[in-house]
Amino acid sequence: MRAITLIVMLASTAHADDTEETEEEDVVEPEPEVTRVAKPRKWSVEIGPSVWAASVATTLELGPVEIHRHVSFAQIAQYLDGGLSGALEARYGRFTTSGSFQFGRLATSKEIADGMGEVAGSLTTILVEGAVGYTVLGGPDARISLEPRVGFRYNSLDLEGTGMLGIGGTTVSAEGGFHRTGTDYLVGARGRMRLHSRVAIVATGDTRIAGDSYSTWSIAGELRVRAARWLTVSAGWRVLETEQTPMTVRRNGPQLVVLVGF
Repeated sequence: MRAITLIVMLASTAHADDTEETEEEDVVEPEPEVTRVAKPRKWSVEIGPSVWAASVATTLELGPVEIHRHVSFAQIAQYLDGGLSGALEARYGRFTTSGSFQFGRLATSKEIADGMGEVAGSLTTILVEGAVGYTVLGGPDARISLEPRVGFRYNSLDLEGTGMLGIGGTTVSAEGGFHRTGTDYLVGARGRMRLHSRVAIVATGDTRIAGDSYSTWSIAGELRVRAARWLTVSAGWRVLETEQTPMTVRRNGPQLVVLVGF
């Protein structure tokens, strides 16, 4: 009897030891916490050529007299002696910046007095614009986004004319010019409505808050298509008006921009 009791006690002790080992084996140590570090925001930059086929309407005030003149882009192209234009877009997080540059030179000449004289003239214009914005609604991939913007607009106009007339072996010549520059500081906004992952409608507007002109404003609408990951094409319409005594100039026409990203 004592032998049986001893055997039962030894078996119970062995079973208890096996249970403790099994419990120790079932214990799973908690995984160490992993601290996730946010990836730094990267710059997105796009740059490329642009074409603004704008007609020009001018109003010149000379006292009580107003002189109105409208020149279509087709007429301007006939006298185009050279031109260069481009645009730039950049984004970093919610901050955006954009800029554009346009240079154009028109030149013409004409014989007078049955070939005894000649008059010639040239017009050189430079337009430089830049803006910085912050996205307050949506984002680059949102269906609708809005960003207030501040920026500047620089205008330069240089008009030169010469005349020459030969009479009786004597040549008489005269020349003159007009030069005007101005910088304005702007406030505005840009809104975007995404129609597709690659297609969006973009509207932009601005107006003067300070500067050299009496007033200046611009409004534009465009359809922007991302043709490839590195290529964006936008086509739309733009109106720009600047009033600086004694002249008001309005440019109005279609605009095409091709941007290459990197």
